Amino acid sequence: MRTKRRSVWLAVAMAAGTLGLIGLSGCASTEKLEPLSVATGTSEPVEKEQLRRAVAIFIEAEADDSGIDEAVFASDKNVAAYADYLMDSALKKGVPVRDSGLPIAMSVIAYAQAQDGATDAALSSFSEIILRFPDSDFAAEALYQRGRIYSARRQFADAFDCFSALEDAYPASPRVDDAIIQAYLVTEMVRKGVRPLKGGWLPWFKDRSTALEYYDRLYEMAPHLPISPRLLYHKGKFAFELSREWFSFDKTLDAIDAFERMISIYPDAKFVPEAYMELARTYEAGIVGADWDQLSTRRAINYYTDFYSLFPDHPLAEFAYEKTVTLTNLLAENRLVFGDFYYSRHNNLRAAMTFYNEAVTLAPDSPAGIAAQDRLERIRRGERSERTLVDWLFGRYPNYDATDYLDAPSQKPLDEMGFRSTKTPAETEDAGTPVSPAGEGFRDPGEN
Repeated sequence: MRTKRRSVWLAVAMAAGTLGLIGLSGCASTEKLEPLSVATGTSEPVEKEQLRRAVAIFIEAEADDSGIDEAVFASDKNVAAYADYLMDSALKKGVPVRDSGLPIAMSVIAYAQAQDGATDAALSSFSEIILRFPDSDFAAEALYQRGRIYSARRQFADAFDCFSALEDAYPASPRVDDAIIQAYLVTEMVRKGVRPLKGGWLPWFKDRSTALEYYDRLYEMAPHLPISPRLLYHKGKFAFELSREWFSFDKTLDAIDAFERMISIYPDAKFVPEAYMELARTYEAGIVGADWDQLSTRRAINYYTDFYSLFPDHPLAEFAYEKTVTLTNLLAENRLVFGDFYYSRHNNLRAAMTFYNEAVTLAPDSPAGIAAQDRLERIRRGERSERTLVDWLFGRYPNYDATDYLDAPSQKPLDEMGFRSTKTPAETEDAGTPVSPAGEGFRDPGEN
């Protein structure tokens, strides 16, 4: 069968050599050419008429081997329209008739196979086009059509690979933008959990996380298209969704990266307000409580504040402001917890007052701020915290205040610090200036 096919192709190629002579003489049968035309009653340029005749000759030669009834080419307007699209594209690019007739005919036959439901045969036919004409736009077209067939058969990985390969190998092809759109649709189906089919018929396992990789590849393919901000936004939302489902910190980082890239690269995009809100919610989801580290709290506050400051007329602006108040109260509660630790456990009044003052500064009217003010008053009145069991067994920590700390380096002679003193050590001692070693000023005030 293979030898027979090659013989047919050779005979067809030889017939194409006489195309220029028979094109104008009308030797070719016009009856065979009608099915390839979707425009009736109009006169076509000579060059397109020649190309149409060449395509018809090749299709007539190959129709039997393709397994497609010739009636399909006469009755299926989609096939005829596809043939016209390929011919118009070839003429627009300036591809000579002798170089475009055969690949166009092969593409039309493969397309007709796909329309007729013979998808396996269509995939094989498009593969042959890629192998025979690897450096042409016809190979890019074949890749695109293969991707569409795989997508319809829910072979998502194969479909995405075809669209990605088209953009990578044929960046100048007019099909690149269409391939990006199709790849985006494939990504959305994977994200939504549409079940793939192994081999186009066997239900297979879902893997929604693959959509994150597809979003990244899509963004590399289309940083210049209007769809780019949408890609980053949807990737961020989906990564955040997966992080909550799987309790995955890596997915949280993916979400933050996608949202921050979108804000910095596309500040005027439609989804920027939503990106700020999603960033705030992403960080808020990482908050454990007042007893834990508050880095996520601070960053959530920053993004909520940015949101209602940058978009004051947004319907969620008031909600964002209320969130900043709630989270600021939580931050004040955290400062109160630290203050209580130093006040009750370590007897360090200086550190306790520092944290209590922070709580009052952050949220003076919150329960934590009011409690911090009460404790500050107790410290100023000289009230001590209640003894813990450890305090009863081992005694309290010593009570340090600001006068208990000395700047030890300032007590050293200048010569020891690397500077030349204006006086000799003897003169310094005669002048009554004490020379104290580091830490000599430490004293234990006891229980006072």
